[in-house]
Amino acid sequence: MGPDEILLEGYAEMPTYRSLMAHLADTSEERDTGRLMPLDGVGGTALLVKAEVHRDGAMFPPFPFYHLIETEGFAKMARRLGWESFGLPNYFVRAFT
Repeated sequence: MGPDEILLEGYAEMPTYRSLMAHLADTSEERDTGRLMPLDGVGGTALLVKAEVHRDGAMFPPFPFYHLIETEGFAKMARRLGWESFGLPNYFVRAFT
């Protein structure tokens, strides 16, 4: 890839063949909502970040950072600073109108 090319998730015409946490969810009533799984990328729908991660210099890059931008770039940047990302695959955020 060229230095300014980026990887994007979720587009059928650009498959990345990565497992998506949303596809791994247990939807049963007995699910463990506290189950953690390590992530190498994050989405921004419901994202909690320790302030110290930002203080260490992590940001949501609007520029290519290791071929990733915004939330995926943030996860990569945080990892390079020694932080880890985790997801809660069985915890659902719902919006009500």
